Amino acid sequence: MIHDHHLNIWVNNVQQFQDKKFIVSGFQFNGEFGFGVEGKKCDEGEFFLISSFGKERVFAGISYVHTRDQHMTWSLSGPQIPQSPFLITSCQDIEYFECGFVEFFPSGEAEKIFSRDGERNYPILSKSFIGILRFGYDGFFMFKYYFKEKPYLEEKVFFSEWNIEAGLVTGL
Repeated sequence: MIHDHHLNIWVNNVQQFQDKKFIVSGFQFNGEFGFGVEGKKCDEGEFFLISSFGKERVFAGISYVHTRDQHMTWSLSGPQIPQSPFLITSCQDIEYFECGFVEFFPSGEAEKIFSRDGERNYPILSKSFIGILRFGYDGFFMFKYYFKEKPYLEEKVFFSEWNIEAGLVTGL
């Protein structure tokens, strides 16, 4: 898929600890620590920060720090960063972001996972976007980061953590 071998980290919490140095936490999409390959724990270079405010190109350093529960923590230095949530990525093909409630038809495996793990955020992948599926008892909310154009009205998605089919998403 287009997102393979790219740094992709969804940030949902930011704490500044020095001038232009932050501790960020969230979820990784690929690779053991979010850097696109197994074993890699830090990177420095050109990245894109994508949020509801748009897409910004930055030069930054990012390093894996810690894992707690389902969240991972990284240190980020260099840029001024947008208000969370946002995506840090090395993939220049991710063009835009949108979020909202979606109609979601979970697979049998997804229903078991939701029953086991309950309300939380789940990193998901598809052919046209990467995103976060927030399962709550009031419905499904999704943060989507699209590659180029929004091509599909409905699409099969996969859990990035387990590489199994999550279900079919429609809308948004």
